[in-house]
Amino acid sequence: MRQKFDSYDDYRQAIDGVINRLIGELAREQEAREQEAREQEKLRSELLKIIAWADKNNIPQDRLPRDTEELCNLDTLYLNSLGLTHLPDSIGKLSQLTKLYVYNNQLTHLPDSIGKLSQLTRLDVSLNKLTHLPDSIGKLSQLTRLDVSLNKLTHLPDSIGKLSQLTELYVSDNQLTHLPDWIGKLSQLTKLYVYSNQLTHLPDSIGNLTNLRELKIHDNPLVVRYNLDGETVYTNDIINKIKAFESKREEEENAKIINRIKRFFS
Repeated sequence: MRQKFDSYDDYRQAIDGVINRLIGELAREQEAREQEAREQEKLRSELLKIIAWADKNNIPQDRLPRDTEELCNLDTLYLNSLGLTHLPDSIGKLSQLTKLYVYNNQLTHLPDSIGKLSQLTRLDVSLNKLTHLPDSIGKLSQLTRLDVSLNKLTHLPDSIGKLSQLTELYVSDNQLTHLPDWIGKLSQLTKLYVYSNQLTHLPDSIGNLTNLRELKIHDNPLVVRYNLDGETVYTNDIINKIKAFESKREEEENAKIINRIKRFFS
């Protein structure tokens, strides 16, 4: 239906309104296109940094492609056994990655940007020289397998307790002195390897891991608590008492031998 106007001024005002709306929409579309172009250029710049890093570290092209489009779509990345000392911050731009293997290198830390790999399901950084893990690792909400064994970790970040999909956690051969209580929040865990650390006890919350099928805790100075005749006794107390008893018995045996020798020569 054609709109009727009472005056020419009303007609001009309506036309101006339509034109202004069109101009506004065109401006917004143009701004959106420019913003997208800026983001694409920024992404390309970050991907080129990864390529430059790969070239500098002599990473084979069959491991890490040099084409930016291929990098964008990469879902599995093998960077193991390359003598790497660090990962570039730009690694977080590989948003399609689901598996990242960086084991057997010389890494001392992981970049915070690793937490941006939101599709990651497997992360293996074992056999490096890591002394700590970034808190951002707790943002990897799809992670099912985490291997940080054979490093120099003295503690685990609390953020790992947020990884609700985690089914396998390997932290063996580190320098951990305790397991945090949040370990009990990882209710989907089926495998937990914590052997060859400095653990003296396990948290009570470990009993919440009802899906656990494999728990390896050997080669730790674990202190087990017993209740003997109403008295709480720890294994280290028992061991110390045994050692003291053996030492005393050895002293007594030595004293007997000395007395026999004295009697023999008297």
